[in-house]
Amino acid sequence: MLKKKTILLEATIDYQIDELAFRCKLANGHEFTAFLPRANKAMSDQLSNGTLINASFTPYDMSKAEIVI
Repeated sequence: MLKKKTILLEATIDYQIDELAFRCKLANGHEFTAFLPRANKAMSDQLSNGTLINASFTPYDMSKAEIVI
């Protein structure tokens, strides 16, 4: 069975787009959209501007990421 390749990086939240989507920025200035999985929907109340998160990217698209809790 093949394992999914992901890149895990630290980022900060700039602002909230909607309930499960956030605009984030890496330390090098790269901006992207991070999504919170539906299973962790209750966690969205704890995420605000300036919060440090871990973002999981695929090596193919660095414009979208999943927030890892």
